[in-house]
Amino acid sequence: MGTRASPSARLPARKSSSVVLDPENVFDSCIRPPTAILMGTLRGLVRGPVAGRGRSSPPRLTTRPAGLSCRRGPDPSRGEWPTMPIASVNGTELFFEDEGRGTPLVFVPGLGGSHAMFAPQAEAFRGSHRVIRLDLRGNGRSGRLDGPIGTVIDRQCDDLAALFDRLGLDRVVLIGVSYGGAVVLRFARRHPDRLWGLVLVDTFAELRWTRPMEALIRVSSVLMLPGFFLPRPVLRASLRLFYHRWPAAMAAIPDLIDGFRPREAALQSEAMCLVDEAKHAGEIGCPSLGIVGEYSKTAVRLMERATLGIPGARLEVVPDAFDPTNLCQPEAFARRLAEFLSRLGCPGGQKMNDHDH
Repeated sequence: MGTRASPSARLPARKSSSVVLDPENVFDSCIRPPTAILMGTLRGLVRGPVAGRGRSSPPRLTTRPAGLSCRRGPDPSRGEWPTMPIASVNGTELFFEDEGRGTPLVFVPGLGGSHAMFAPQAEAFRGSHRVIRLDLRGNGRSGRLDGPIGTVIDRQCDDLAALFDRLGLDRVVLIGVSYGGAVVLRFARRHPDRLWGLVLVDTFAELRWTRPMEALIRVSSVLMLPGFFLPRPVLRASLRLFYHRWPAAMAAIPDLIDGFRPREAALQSEAMCLVDEAKHAGEIGCPSLGIVGEYSKTAVRLMERATLGIPGARLEVVPDAFDPTNLCQPEAFARRLAEFLSRLGCPGGQKMNDHDH
């Protein structure tokens, strides 16, 4: 049994970032993604579906947890996809993958994303940690998401807590990317006793209308909504146009598009614009890490502000990376996460749940 890290333990002081806000970078962080979608519309219609799709081999599953149902799938003995657990929680169903043993690492995907976006992290950490990847309500293979908009993130947080109960997890290291980062920030406030550590990736704690570039992000989130409903081949081509410089992100695009649900993604996009967690940052009592890609200076600034008020938090800026950094630079991301886990005092293989308070 591993030694529990004290909630009052603090990480070393944050590293100062040399990145300076550059107004010209607004194009990269706000304008280029929707522009890529619009340009990709024509390209996708001309080229049709992208050829050469491939899927990575499915991970080996652990024994089914008690209290969970499993939908029947193809026979793994015949080289087919294995059955995955489905947890019934809070009147909905959550799809997840649970692999490995040790400190539980829970990965929460970005807007419209699914557990598939953490395939590189599962490969890197399932040999030394318990890796749980899930589809939030309204995403991937999980249950339907409806309004009201103001309760969307709260309900997703409570779904997470209920899933932890089902899996017998007392506390976890919670990692959220982009929209998932906003979810885990809210989770830290609603369920603070469930966390060993918190990792925020390419996210924000608030968007201020009084700051022109942040107001532009909110406006662009509305402008992008019609793009959510484009045909899947067009969405696939659009993302490939933008992420062509990052091979791991390119490889993940087919699975991300397959799990994309436009109506519910639009609902979550509206909920994301209501996020206002910066004023509660001082209430977070667990060790925390921020990771952000350097490609967008606006994103760096938002992450600096998101982590500034968290006691003892540390921010790492990853060169040549964009949201999601875990796919643009998976090896650099894995190194930073591993270092954070080491500083927590919970090296791989030490089981820290099971009422280890």
